[in-house]
Amino acid sequence: FNHVLSQRVKENTWNQALPGDVFMLGDSNACFSEVLDEEIKQRVKQLEIHPSGPLWGRGDLLSHGVIAGFEKTVADQFIDLRDGLENKGLKQQRRSLRLLVKDLDYTYNSPDIIKLSFSLPPGSYATVVLREIACFKTV
Repeated sequence: FNHVLSQRVKENTWNQALPGDVFMLGDSNACFSEVLDEEIKQRVKQLEIHPSGPLWGRGDLLSHGVIAGFEKTVADQFIDLRDGLENKGLKQQRRSLRLLVKDLDYTYNSPDIIKLSFSLPPGSYATVVLREIACFKTV
């Protein structure tokens, strides 16, 4: 998953609907595959649904076409890990390529100390959000 997301960030497609993508509904783990049309693109743009990436395990990829090929190519770079996850019986799942930080609040305790609080969906990591904030560059 991390390498799929990293590559899509490099290609600036992590937050775009691409042909073959599997989409996830807002704050749920429900996913679906749909023919890419303007309605789907708009729902992604409005943050109602999100492109997803694979959490590897047994089973067929839900993605198709170019995206499925891309995800398989990434997994093939980690054959031992891929095969190990499948052999241990983990079932393939999906995770959203983006998440929405909710209830964000901050206060400055001093000029060089900021106190943050926020909520994340289950399975998300606050350390990732903090890394993105710390590495954020304004243009």
